[in-house]
Amino acid sequence: MNTAKMLGYIPWNPCRGVQLPRIEKAEDEAIFLTHAEFSLIVEGMGERFKAFTNFLVMTGTASEKQGL
Repeated sequence: MNTAKMLGYIPWNPCRGVQLPRIEKAEDEAIFLTHAEFSLIVEGMGERFKAFTNFLVMTGTASEKQGL
């Protein structure tokens, strides 16, 4: 968008001509942890992160978007 340029906030659009990175489709299949494997990971975590991690996994929110 050129809105900031049109409104006079900046003299030129710094994004003009910048190449966006190509999005590559992952070819790997999803790998799921067993309950025992997940329990081992949670046991090794600091207390600070256990509740949040359990929330993400148990609600189905955990994905590559959260880095889990």
